Amino acid sequence: MELKPAFRTFAIAAGAVALLSATAVEPVAIHVQRLIESLSPALRQKVRMPFNDAERFNWHYTPRSRRGVAIGDLSPSRRELLHAVLRTGLSASGYQHPGAGADPGPPRGKR
Repeated sequence: MELKPAFRTFAIAAGAVALLSATAVEPVAIHVQRLIESLSPALRQKVRMPFNDAERFNWHYTPRSRRGVAIGDLSPSRRELLHAVLRTGLSASGYQHPGAGADPGPPRGKR
């Protein structure tokens, strides 16, 4: 089936965007995998949730109990792995934004 020129241009552009997106996502996915592999089974269980879980939308700052793992509960080496995810996935200015690259200090219970 021959595509009309406008559809062919759209298909080429859509394919280029998909390729660029996959290329941009791969380094982030590698760092996420390294972080997940570094976690104990108990922490790994806490960070894994179904994609359609409502907790996925709980990203605003309102002090309350949340599921998952707090940055303050991570060891320094795991925090560095987390920062690698953030540095790879955010722009330089996004990573420098207050809070994005913030480190809460030593793990809880070790202060």
